[in-house]
Amino acid sequence: MMKKTIKKVIFLMVAMTIMLGAVGCASSGMMATTYDQPCAWCNNSPTKKYTTSNNEDCYVCEECSSCCAFCGKEGKTEHYTNLMGIEVFVCDECNDGSMY
Repeated sequence: MMKKTIKKVIFLMVAMTIMLGAVGCASSGMMATTYDQPCAWCNNSPTKKYTTSNNEDCYVCEECSSCCAFCGKEGKTEHYTNLMGIEVFVCDECNDGSMY
């Protein structure tokens, strides 16, 4: 009797953990916060806030964050902080150096 109760409790805990994780993942994409701060690259807004490697805030608009700074290709980009303290967005090809 006690083993069945323990198994039910463990099952419920695992199920709740999975459900909470799924809700957290779904809501994080829906609740993207935008700011009225000007974009560090083009001065447009709204922007998203990024934290630089110096732990400072950097605001970049959707257009600038989805365009590679080196080749101009639109799409998924990775970002890093340049020497001026601004986030730079690059595509996977340019990031791994395979274009050169």
